[in-house]
Amino acid sequence: MAPSSQELEPPQNPGRFKLAEQSHSEDMLNLMIARGYIVKLVDNAQVLRYMQTHFVEVLEEFAKIVEMTTVETT
Repeated sequence: MAPSSQELEPPQNPGRFKLAEQSHSEDMLNLMIARGYIVKLVDNAQVLRYMQTHFVEVLEEFAKIVEMTTVETT
């Protein structure tokens, strides 16, 4: 199936796409930094014990984040 004419046209505002790309890159960097921090928290035995006692639900979510190796997009 041939692409529609709309798919072949250059974007009307390429600056908008550049801004979105930059924002996405910054977001990904922030997520990776946050994940690294969470990994360090969970690796700390004292923090882990405290969270197991007081914040079980948060610790479960942290465990999911620690298991992530890539960020999946849909």
